[in-house]
Amino acid sequence: MNGEAMSDAPFDIFLAGDAMLVAPWSGAADDATLRLFDAMRSADVTILNLETVIHSFEGYAQADSGGTWMRSPPEIASELSWAGVDMVAHANNHAFDYGSEGILQTVRHAEAAGLVISGSGPDLQRARAPGFVKRSRRTVAHLSMASDFVPYGRASMSLQALPGRPGINPLAIERRPSLTVPRWCARLAEATDRLLGRNTDRYAMPHFLKNGMEITVGSGFRYRPGPRVNLADERGNIDAIAGARRQADIVVVSIHAHRQGRWLRSFAARAIDAGADVVVVHGPHEIRGIEVIGGRPVFLCLGGFAYQPDKVDLVPPEAYERVGIDYSASATAVRDAWPPVARLARRRATYEGLAARVRFSGRGPEAVELLPIDLRYDDPGPDLGSPRWADIVMGRRLIGGVAELSRRFGTTIHYDPTANIGVITLR
Repeated sequence: MNGEAMSDAPFDIFLAGDAMLVAPWSGAADDATLRLFDAMRSADVTILNLETVIHSFEGYAQADSGGTWMRSPPEIASELSWAGVDMVAHANNHAFDYGSEGILQTVRHAEAAGLVISGSGPDLQRARAPGFVKRSRRTVAHLSMASDFVPYGRASMSLQALPGRPGINPLAIERRPSLTVPRWCARLAEATDRLLGRNTDRYAMPHFLKNGMEITVGSGFRYRPGPRVNLADERGNIDAIAGARRQADIVVVSIHAHRQGRWLRSFAARAIDAGADVVVVHGPHEIRGIEVIGGRPVFLCLGGFAYQPDKVDLVPPEAYERVGIDYSASATAVRDAWPPVARLARRRATYEGLAARVRFSGRGPEAVELLPIDLRYDDPGPDLGSPRWADIVMGRRLIGGVAELSRRFGTTIHYDPTANIGVITLR
């Protein structure tokens, strides 16, 4: 925590999910949308995942993309600021759709609009560094990382006089198995190594078991095939979280992870141990459960907050070649012919989400309010993919659904029909 005394007054952080925002939303006039924007502006800090690239085609489309090639015009950064957004995560599978220049232009436009961006940058040091916002005598740190990204999209370190490579902050997942062995087995292996003249400081198990496998000592034998987090990425990000904790009163960690499982919950627990107050996961484009670890919420996916890839009007030739369509066809026709993208566009869950309003006191997070978000699946007009506060029928269904998904984690969520929100009490 930073040196200044932290206020005991309530403090709200508004968290939203994936924002694939292409068209302006400042012209919205319906009450449900304006009510949502009022909630974003009234929070002390508002954070979302910026799953697009903001640029005017200064860079070059890469040979591959994060699914489809995303592009938002520069004015989108101002639209986010207008709606009350303070901080954005930009470590995701679309951040490198237009290469290094796309990263740099997104950072430039975001910062010019007053947004604090984390998760991407001109080198690994800055992509991994937390962003900071100070409000009401509290400093909020936000860190962003991704486990799903194109391999060449990871940022590299600046070293001595050699500049690093722009990119995203990686949290790579590997098929690296692990084996837990009882202590007597480790001692036997150590004795064998000594007998054969091996360096026992380096080897704790026979060579044929050691190669490519993480060995730990426990109460018995246990083999896990993976996946597991890359050790260097894990150490780097945990160190960054611990560093943010020393400088901030509240630490929020964003993780872009399509593939989830034991590794993700384990890393979230490590992040909380290192100092995270909230962990928010995005990427699957659907609502998933909520776990509470040590009084800290872990949102395994809040779902969508804006979904407008259909409004991207230009895609590179690789997109046409991938689906075997003539170059004269529209970008929409290309997306409709690419099965993974078409499936997302046809699925109702893609157009549903939650926003989370996390309330803090001087003791940390105290409660969570869940706001149901409707991206207008049943309204295929120009506002398709834009967010609004869901009506009470959808709200009851979405909150009931996330309550069911969260029950296996021991998390209880109550639905308040008067306010049309879900409520989680943390303390």
